[in-house]
Amino acid sequence: MKKNKEIIIIALLIIAYLIYKKSKVSKIATINDLDSCTEQVFNIGYEINSNMCNGEQIDENKQLELGQHGCEIRILQQRLNSAIAIYNSSVGGNQLSYLEVDGKFNCSTLTALQTIKGVNSIKLIEFPQVEQTGDDLDLDPDNMRVNYSYMNLE
Repeated sequence: MKKNKEIIIIALLIIAYLIYKKSKVSKIATINDLDSCTEQVFNIGYEINSNMCNGEQIDENKQLELGQHGCEIRILQQRLNSAIAIYNSSVGGNQLSYLEVDGKFNCSTLTALQTIKGVNSIKLIEFPQVEQTGDDLDLDPDNMRVNYSYMNLE
């Protein structure tokens, strides 16, 4: 009887693990799912512009993903636009459209991120700062927050 209980417990743990893995995988968009990206609705009640972001503390370690909004997303979009310029100059046919730098992580931002970096979400610290500062300064990945403010490049 004790052996049967152990088998049932192990079976339940395996089932719970499989359900967990399936739900985690279903939340991650893949490059093949670009056509199925659901455009996000941002009811934030204000525009995320460069004036709003001036002086804001930027968290380089914040995981940025579809549906988020804020100053970190504006920086991501600026860095992606710089990378899109390089990408477009190196490919012949399919050119990427430049992103509207609006601080909203929508399907266009996801498409650009997947094309340029091959990922669905990213931390700013994982995306070179070269496009923002004009130098090759590498950030220390052990720092939890980077002590600089948003840079107005518009």
